[in-house]
Amino acid sequence: MKTQILYIAKKTAKTLVAVLAMASGLYAQGSSTQQSLILRVMELNKLGLIGGSLKLTIDKLYADQFAPAPVVNANTTLLWTSNGENKKITVASNNNNPRYALRVAPQEMSPGAGVAAPEVSFSDNKNHDFIVGVNRSAGKCVIQFTAAADVAKGIGSDTHVITFTITSS
Repeated sequence: MKTQILYIAKKTAKTLVAVLAMASGLYAQGSSTQQSLILRVMELNKLGLIGGSLKLTIDKLYADQFAPAPVVNANTTLLWTSNGENKKITVASNNNNPRYALRVAPQEMSPGAGVAAPEVSFSDNKNHDFIVGVNRSAGKCVIQFTAAADVAKGIGSDTHVITFTITSS
């Protein structure tokens, strides 16, 4: 039995030496091969919001005007990334006939990530420019909402679903 194991071990060692010799011979010959690879990067656009649902309540009067004082909220942040060119971010409300005034504007914009458009007043449910000139950039801004009412509108509430969209200019 020992003789048989010794024989197998010697054969295995000789086979291993032969394989290593062939492998080093292949390496020494300088063989090479090539592969073609195409890498495609698709257009990527992403928006995100930090901050949840908002509730704005107008419950104060201007002391000298006896008119409701507007309420301002700047507790939401909009984040965006786009590797595309000539993009813009639009904003829309689903409320096509609001009773009370609601305005929105970008504040504290990331430098070089786009240009803030003028403040938007929601009076319909159309898309309005919010940030323009978004070109291969990532950025963020604070979203400032301003709600206002006048006494002639009475008491009540409006509901808005605000949608931000990144699209071609």
